Amino acid sequence: MPEPKKINGKWTATVYLGKDFNDKRFYKRVSADSKRECEHLIAKAYDEAPPSMEDMNIGECIDMYIDAKRNVLSPYTVRGYEKLRKNAYAGIETVSVRKIDQVTLQAWVSRYSAKHAPKSVKNAYGLLRSAITMFRDDFSPKITLPQSKQEKRYVPTINDIEAVLEISRPKMRIAIMLAAFCSLRRGEICALEYEDVDYANGTIIVNKATVKNTDGTYSVQQPKTPSSNRIVPVPKFLLKEIGYGEGRIVDMVPHSITVIFDRTVADAGIHDFRFHDLRHYFASALHAQGIPDAYVESLGGWVPGSSVMKRVYRNVMSDEQKKNNEKILYFFENNLRKSV
Repeated sequence: MPEPKKINGKWTATVYLGKDFNDKRFYKRVSADSKRECEHLIAKAYDEAPPSMEDMNIGECIDMYIDAKRNVLSPYTVRGYEKLRKNAYAGIETVSVRKIDQVTLQAWVSRYSAKHAPKSVKNAYGLLRSAITMFRDDFSPKITLPQSKQEKRYVPTINDIEAVLEISRPKMRIAIMLAAFCSLRRGEICALEYEDVDYANGTIIVNKATVKNTDGTYSVQQPKTPSSNRIVPVPKFLLKEIGYGEGRIVDMVPHSITVIFDRTVADAGIHDFRFHDLRHYFASALHAQGIPDAYVESLGGWVPGSSVMKRVYRNVMSDEQKKNNEKILYFFENNLRKSV
């Protein structure tokens, strides 16, 4: 701690706060009427100063990055970042940001990949890289990440959906149909209100979502992405099921929908699938009917040209695949029989 000196009638001191990565030194000058007050200002300068580049470690770097982005990211994203911060960086969080190098990062990626899926590794490394580059302009390592595995999801059939609907209670029936026939996400369903329904035109306006905050509570906010704001056509039977009222149509939170749906699928004794897979059904059904991908994307709230929609959601449904296989076999068996 610098020793205060009396200069021009004021007790004054210059506090050294550390260097940046270009070795530029940072100082703060403080002055007061008394020596004791000046010493207090010196201590305060140290307390309020961010960690210097000389001693900041990876953990502190990620903490500062999350805090800096907290008010511009969705609560869902912040919650995911905080979970990664807590669990993903063992063995590397105490390494100096100034000294981190490509070899150390690659070793961490390899260790983390041994027990985590490629997508989890990509997310953890993405946060780490973003946090470091916020403080280091010179940071551009070439890291090899594990190859993503193509995820093969079961796409529920209309029979599966009907089986679940038969044993579901009214509000859950509406939630299931909004996901399967209108492609709404859980959060969008939970935030949907009666005033969002245009009964005359047979549509609903999707412009908000119920999300879980970092403290575990829920709030209604803007949807996941700008493309999630959309107007979706609603089948007449679903409009009838929704009926009329005030406030929220499905008075539940996303987690409750998941728990109840999983239990209902088990009780129905059908192929196990997730509530989110109802959106798979929606996209696959429309794709099988020849609806243009761009329109499917807009109805489902996917970003235009979404690789997610094409890779995951545009599956061929098992019952539709069976029908097509039968057509193929019928063609060959009835048209080529004389030639073989």
